[in-house]
Amino acid sequence: MKLEQQVTSLKLSRKLKELGVEQDSLFYWVESSEGQEDYRVQCKDCAYEYGNHRVYSAFTVAELYQLHYQKFGTLSKIPVNIDPTELTDYIARKICNKLIK
Repeated sequence: MKLEQQVTSLKLSRKLKELGVEQDSLFYWVESSEGQEDYRVQCKDCAYEYGNHRVYSAFTVAELYQLHYQKFGTLSKIPVNIDPTELTDYIARKICNKLIK
């Protein structure tokens, strides 16, 4: 499974940042070059090298679960048949929905 499938999508990563979620994760969506909508997932240390580029935390499942637990308590009712590549975005959407309320 590709790394991009194991972290939050760019769209949800942007939304989490917009909702005030602290941008501290192992991986980040980093703008590839100035003025283009081309992003790549980079490790934390590599992301810091992109000073003026737009950067968004690309959270892993473990990071999202911890974030959910710290803010809202235990995460329940995860569908047992969910595709593993959709799990990060599923949890991210749950967090976004709770932060919007």
